[in-house]
Amino acid sequence: AVKVVFAIASEDITRMTPELFMILQERMLDKKWPIRHQAIMNVARLYKEINSKKDPSKIKQVAWMPNKVLHTYYQNTSQDRLLVERLLLSCLVPVSLGAKDRMNILLRTYCLLDAAAIKALNELLRYQQTIRMHLAALLKAIEQGIGEEDRKKLLNQVSMLSKSLPDSKTANSDLKRLSNTLVHDRSLLKAFQTIVTPGVSCQQVARAVS
Repeated sequence: AVKVVFAIASEDITRMTPELFMILQERMLDKKWPIRHQAIMNVARLYKEINSKKDPSKIKQVAWMPNKVLHTYYQNTSQDRLLVERLLLSCLVPVSLGAKDRMNILLRTYCLLDAAAIKALNELLRYQQTIRMHLAALLKAIEQGIGEEDRKKLLNQVSMLSKSLPDSKTANSDLKRLSNTLVHDRSLLKAFQTIVTPGVSCQQVARAVS
């Protein structure tokens, strides 16, 4: 049923009724992650698609979508939070756009948000900033050297960063492997350092990782 509703919405949003929109909203809160994941992702993609067409009447019909997507940030699983983070940058305010277009969409989207969605957005941005700080500290520890004391600092930063990520045990193991790679691959280390540099543009990040 959900796939059919999305097919209708993608083909012609004007054919959507309040009842059909309600089906989408209910599935975004489904207890089963695969169903919830698909619904949240498709709602965000639909919002991006409709906004790209710049039709005021159609945009008005999907004005509720950013709120519902951000509300799912309050779900108890880290999977939901990570999904919302990805969708914010890929669909709600696409990083692929130029700075001016991105800021216009951010402003327009922000004006649509209710108090709960604004709170979720603020929490999301604070969380991302914390991750960037931990990652920057890890990169600094790697750059400073691999002596015994440096290794202790490195492991401490790995531990702090992994605790901020889903499945911290797996993340810890993966981060240790990544750290070891960065110790021996300075070009990759430089790319990571560019990513966490304050004020770096999306275009600069894209060039660093290309």
